[in-house]
Order: sequence, then structure tokens, then C-alpha cells
Amino acid sequence: MVQSSEARNLLRTADIARPAERSQTAEGPSTRSASEGAFQRTIILSVALPLVLTAVTTAILLLAIDTGRLNRRFKLLAPVVVAVGGLFAAYKLVDVSRSYERALVRSEELFQEVQAREAHFRVLAEAIPHMVWAVTPKGTPEYFNQRWLDYVGAPAHSSQPWLERAHPEDITTANLAWRASLASGKPFAFELRLRDATDSHRWHLARALPLRDEHGAIVRWLGTFTDIDDQKRAEEALVRLAAIVETSEDAIFSKDSDGYIRSWNRGAEKMYGYSAAEIVGRHVSVLSPPDRVHEIDAILSSLRRGQPIDHMETVRVRKDGKPVEVSLSISPIRNSSGAITGASTIARDITERNRAAEALRKTEKLAATGRLAGTIAHEINNPLDALTHLMYLLERHPSLDGQAREFARIATEEVNRIGRIAKQTLGFYREAVAPVNVNIGELIESVVELYQSAAQNKNVRLVAESETSATVPAFPGEMRQVFSNLIVNAVDAVPRAGTVKIRVKHGRDWKTGALGIRVLVSDDGPGIPANLRSRIFQPFFTTKGEKGTGVGLWVSEGILHKQGGSIRLKSSTGSDHGTTFAVFVPYACATTLTPPPGEQDTR
Repeated sequence: MVQSSEARNLLRTADIARPAERSQTAEGPSTRSASEGAFQRTIILSVALPLVLTAVTTAILLLAIDTGRLNRRFKLLAPVVVAVGGLFAAYKLVDVSRSYERALVRSEELFQEVQAREAHFRVLAEAIPHMVWAVTPKGTPEYFNQRWLDYVGAPAHSSQPWLERAHPEDITTANLAWRASLASGKPFAFELRLRDATDSHRWHLARALPLRDEHGAIVRWLGTFTDIDDQKRAEEALVRLAAIVETSEDAIFSKDSDGYIRSWNRGAEKMYGYSAAEIVGRHVSVLSPPDRVHEIDAILSSLRRGQPIDHMETVRVRKDGKPVEVSLSISPIRNSSGAITGASTIARDITERNRAAEALRKTEKLAATGRLAGTIAHEINNPLDALTHLMYLLERHPSLDGQAREFARIATEEVNRIGRIAKQTLGFYREAVAPVNVNIGELIESVVELYQSAAQNKNVRLVAESETSATVPAFPGEMRQVFSNLIVNAVDAVPRAGTVKIRVKHGRDWKTGALGIRVLVSDDGPGIPANLRSRIFQPFFTTKGEKGTGVGLWVSEGILHKQGGSIRLKSSTGSDHGTTFAVFVPYACATTLTPPPGEQDTR
């Protein structure tokens, strides 16, 4: 993380002020005495020493003259030597005085400069939006600015180490990093939570730089704390948001104002079939069917005006070319100045929802048709009874010859068949309030008779075999619905001249061992592919396309489970192709009953 410009300026100011600060220290009482002593030594060396040397030289010359070692001409040299030495001493004295005066003036200038820089440093330290601190080379606190004192609620000149304010989860790692910097002299940077005066913790970025003298030795550490709590929370919120977007089942992606895709989540990959690497950078129109490309232009135009799109239901196309029905919610994306730079899209696959709604509509239509058929069957029952009686009388009237009597007999049989169909239709509509004993064999015979004509029209052979006359407790209307669904599906599945065989026999449940009736509905159709078999009992799933509702087998399974029964599927698409549904309905108290006499326990 980058420090603010105020903090960098503060560090530069502190670095510039180091030499001046040392000069200020030299102007203290003890250092000023040291300067005066140095000046006195300079006086001695510069003035007294030349005078001593001159005096010694003169004395030697006079002694030499007195002893006769030098002639009298050299006697005149003594005063000259003394005069030269005095002049040299006076010159050095004046020169040293001037140098000292200049040094004093420079010292005063440096002192004033240090004071100005120190004042500038403190103004910066108090003005910048950071907590500023300074410590000795060993880490002992020397200075904290007012912002720090206000944050921790400490009095002025507090020397509490800042590490004592660190969060318990951060203090160990922060201490290790800080001690490593103190030992190595490398800059310190660490993110940690600091406790404030109310015992709350906020995230801060700690930064510290070593200040060195001209020899490279560390004389002080200058540091700052920058509040990054809001930024950390924003980053955490972004991470959570990114995780939500990435794990969403909905397709979530963004595009720029020209419609080019810039981001793509996993839900979009799953829905449309494109990976992020394949789709990012391409125009969003690639997802639209050719007959709906105009929608893309209209959507982009609305977004450029700042108008969002809410729950727009339309059709898009997958990578494999298959259509997918979607509900789109699109919102414009704005930058910090409010300008629209793109849009975010949330697309929800509503294909299954629409199919379910359509299936429900068809189911309700079928239910209404069933109620109407029941009403019609009820209304024609009375006229049929009267017609049956009339045909009976007509068939036995003495005025009829043999051929007319045969015609009357055939007419009577057809009227009786119409009556049976009417009663079966009423059986679908009317239901008992409690399970009754149902002869499954007879019930299936009546259902087969009902659909025999439809099977013959397709040239399909519909065969029913019953090996038992035992009864089971069940709701007759619901059982007719189950076997009607299975027989109709089988007739639809087989090609012309195919065969549908229904076999009723005694059996046992494979899982519980309970005894009951097993009904096998088999056809020699093409079979159900293996990848579809696990979905065959799911609601609204159909292999018939627009012809099917996808609820027949789902409802049948529910009916059987309610009555303690089960339904299983076995299918093959190979050379021995075909499909068999095995329905099991238990006897009353099935675990204690034995098969009826003469009936075989066949699994």
C-alpha cells in the first residue's frame, strides 16, 4: 500500500533536518563550553606558540653573542626576530578571532535553521492525516503526534509503546516484523489492528523508515500509522461479493457501453456453454438468436440513457445452438463521476419454469376435460339405461325376422359397450373416500378395453394376461390413472405393428419382502436412453416433446408410494430393445399374508 504524499514529505523533512538538528544539539550548554575550550587551544597554538618560539630563538642568539660565538653584526638580528615573531603572533590572533566570529555567526544561523525545520516538522506531523511517531534505534518511544494521542486517549508526552495497542491476534507477528526491521535496518511495513480509546479496533498500515547520520548509523526511526479500516472492509465486501457472483447459479456478466463482454461467472459458463476465456472480449450479440438481434441494440440504447431492464423474458442461444429461455435484469454501471461505462447482467434460466407452467396448464386442461367427461358420462347414463331396455325388448319382438333380430343383438352389444365406457369414465372422476379391495386383473382388463381401439388404429397389439384374482386395498380411480398412463405411454412408444403386453401376477417386494400384486407393462419400442432413465420420474420431464406434459409418471409414482407400492423401470436400446415398467402393490398386512391358494410366488 502506498503512503500519502504528506507522510512522504514528512519523512523528507525529517531527513533534511538531521544535520541541523545535530548543530542545534552542539549549541547546548555543555557543547558551547567545548567550543570555547577549542577556541582557547587555537589561541595557544596560533599566538602563544609563535611568541615562545621567537623568545627562545632570541635568547639563543643573545647567548651566542655573549659567548663570542657570533660577531656583533648578528646582534642586530635579535630585535628583528622578536619583531617578526610578534607580528606573526598578532596576525594569527586577528585571523583566529575572525574565524571564530564567522563560526559563531554560522552557528547562530544553523541554530535558527534547526528551530525553523523543527517547527516545520511538528506542523507537518500534526497536520497530516496520519498518526506519526518516532523511536530510538532500539525502539524506545520518543515522540507521538496529537492524532495518535487522541486515538488511544493518552496524555501528552505519553511513552507507551505502540505495540501494546495491537490486537491480540496481530501482536505476535507485528512484533516479529518490527524487531526484524530494528535488527536489519530495513524499512518496516505491516498491516494490523490497533485498539482505540473505546477499546475498539481498526485496521492500520504501519510504516517506519530509519534516519541515518553521515556515517550510516541509525539515529532514529520515524513512522506513521495510516487508517485503512474502511478500505479493508470494502475489500472484504468485494471478496464476499465476488464469491457470491462466482458461486451463483444465475448467469452474471458485465459488458462495456458498446456491448463487449468484460466479465463472466461460472453460472454463465453453465447456462450458455462458453468459458470465460472464450467469451470475454466478444460482443453480447453472440448470445442472441438471429431473429432477436434487434433486442441487443434496444437494450444498449436504454442502458446508455441510464434506464435499467427489469425481468425481461426472452430467448438466448447456447454455444451448442440450443435455445434457452431467460429472464434478464440489466443495470447500468457508472464510474465515480456518474458517467455510464457499461452494464451488469443477471440472467436466470426459466426454461424449466416455463415448461412446468405449460405442463400445469395442460394438466388443468386435462382435469377440466376429465370433469366434463365425467359429467357427460353421468348425463348419458340414464338414457343409456332406457336404450338398453328398449333394445332388449326390440331384440325379442315377434315381428322381427332372423336378420333383423341379429342386427338388434349387435346393437344391444354396442349399447352395452357404451355403457361400460361411461362407467369407466365415471370411475376416473369419482373416487372412494377410503381404500377398497380392488381386483387388479379386472381393473386392467377394463383399462385395456378402453384403449383397445386406439391401439388397433395404430396396428398395435395390446395383450393383457392375469395370473391372479387376488385383491389389494387401493383407490380404484387412482389405480386406473396409473395403468392408463403406463399403457398410453407404451402404445405411443412402439412403432406400428408393435406389441404392448400387460401381465398381472403374484409377487414380492424386492426391498422389504412384502407380498402383493406385481404388474409388468412391457413394450418392444426403441427403449429409453441410459442418460434419461434417472430423470424419467421427475416432474415435467417428458420424452414426447410437445405431446407430453411430463407429469404422468411423476403422479403415478406418487400414487403408488402413497399406497405403499412402488414402480421400477427397465429399458434397453440394443438389439433386444424395449421398456418394462414393474408396478408392485402390497396386500393388506402384506408381511403376514401368504399368497392365495394355487398362486405362485414370482418375483
